[in-house]
Amino acid sequence: MNILGINISNVSYDDMIRFISENISSSQKFLITYINVNALNLAYKNPELQSLYAKFDIRHPDGIGVYLASKILYTSTPLKQRMTGSDFYIQLKNLINEKNLKLFLFGDTNETLNKVLRESSEINNLRVNSGFNFDNNTLINSINDFSPDILIVGLGAPFQEKWAVENYEKLNFKFLICVGDGIKVFSGTKIRGPLFIRKIGLEWFVRFLSKPFRYFKRYIVGNPLFLFRILKQKINGV
Repeated sequence: MNILGINISNVSYDDMIRFISENISSSQKFLITYINVNALNLAYKNPELQSLYAKFDIRHPDGIGVYLASKILYTSTPLKQRMTGSDFYIQLKNLINEKNLKLFLFGDTNETLNKVLRESSEINNLRVNSGFNFDNNTLINSINDFSPDILIVGLGAPFQEKWAVENYEKLNFKFLICVGDGIKVFSGTKIRGPLFIRKIGLEWFVRFLSKPFRYFKRYIVGNPLFLFRILKQKINGV
């Protein structure tokens, strides 16, 4: 499903968990990332970023904006489910626990990672590394010594995707999953808002209210711009 030049995987939560579960013993390595409104705005008419995202095996939809865009552009065959990365990561954590998978978290701050270690004691095989002031060679050695089933990278788009692709051949893992600030889901510190807010697709607004100066351009400028570009694609097919 092409939205603003990015082919988005039409998958559900169940599809994602099933795919990971069925391929965790495969000799192949898989790259997974999310596509939200911000990612689509960043990659709009940007061949370099579009090429970068194309290297990922799964580009799952993230957020109400992408879901609504699919309904505008593909009226009869929209995305099968409105997904959020945060809800997917909760299900992923459950899968990791059930199958006793090895998990490496790379990204966010030491404070957040320490909270992960406290809140995720049920994960038996867990390693972490901050996304700040790291030595890349030391980090790669640490990851490879552990050889995780799931390598989660949370550096923000598009830095995490660039890091994943640039280091792909050097790394031992089964699944590398880019999560943005999703590591906070594992630490229990992700700001999401009440359930009814999430159900109506306004989780982004809660995030904006929590840090308005940081997110003004992304949401208040970016969302109307995204809608304009979607309508342009609908009308012109480009």
